[in-house]
Parts: sequence; C-alpha cells; structure tokens
Amino acid sequence: MTAAEINGVPLGPIGRVKHFTDTYLDTDDSRLRSAGWTLRLRIIPGEGILASLKSINPVEADGVHLRTEIEEFAADNPDPRAWPESSVKARALELLGDGVPAKRASVDQHRTVRHISIDGVSAEMSIDDVRVTEPGSDEPLARWFEDRKSTRLNSSHVSESRMPSSA
Repeated sequence: MTAAEINGVPLGPIGRVKHFTDTYLDTDDSRLRSAGWTLRLRIIPGEGILASLKSINPVEADGVHLRTEIEEFAADNPDPRAWPESSVKARALELLGDGVPAKRASVDQHRTVRHISIDGVSAEMSIDDVRVTEPGSDEPLARWFEDRKSTRLNSSHVSESRMPSSA
C-alpha cells in the first residue's frame, strides 16, 4: 500500500484546500442547546453566509453520528429575524421564541480534501485543522485535527466524522 491509497483503493490527488469561518449562536439562556439544536453561520468565501441548524445527537456505539441539518444562505446578521424567508429562518425563530441569539464561539477550519471513486460510488476524504475561540478573542479555547469521510450514493449523502477523544 502506498501513501496514495487506502486498503488498495487509490486516492485522487489533493483536490482543494478550503477555509471556513463559523460562528455559533445561542441565547443567554441556551434555548437552542436546551431544545437539542445548534445554529451556525459559516462564511464561505465568494459565496456568502450559510446558516445551518443542526440537531444535537449522541455518537452511536459504532462511532457514527447521525443528525438532522437544515442549511440555507442567510444575511450577515446573527438575528434570524433579519434573514430572507427560508426553512432555517422559520425553524430558528420557532426554537428561539422571543430570545435573541448572540455569538457564543467562533471556529476557524482549514480543510484539505481528496477524492476517491469505486464502481460509481464517490467519496470525499478530508483532514480539518480546527481552532475554537470565544467572540472577541484570538486566544484558542481548543484546537484539534479531525478526519472526515463523506460518501455520495446517487442523491443520498452519508457523512462520518471522527474527532480525537482528547479534543
């Protein structure tokens, strides 16, 4: 086995390096977290601000993490009331009630991606260098490397992410 293959399956060349800046939001009384959700705003250079609501589910015994994600582009404003109409805005407002979201943490990620394809099934493998800070601070609260594998089967999507247990 060479460095460019896994279990005899050849890896494509490094496809791209992505940079993401994420801001996680919640109310002072943690309404979203208490309801089992997180709200993330991701800056995607050249594309805009992607708002994501993600359910908080525990990782299964086999290491697989299944969750619901709703994503739509939004305005550069932490308050969903200022966003264009979308399913993310509607669900966020339902969860927030009269609460006002504020920035709770920022996450800076550099993702290096490689592709593989076998018999019509394509997969994306990546390594993320992740740094977490509090709003208004450059000092990291945490930093780790995460490997991520994502597989596309026709129109369905399966994603698996593993993080070191020390993170």
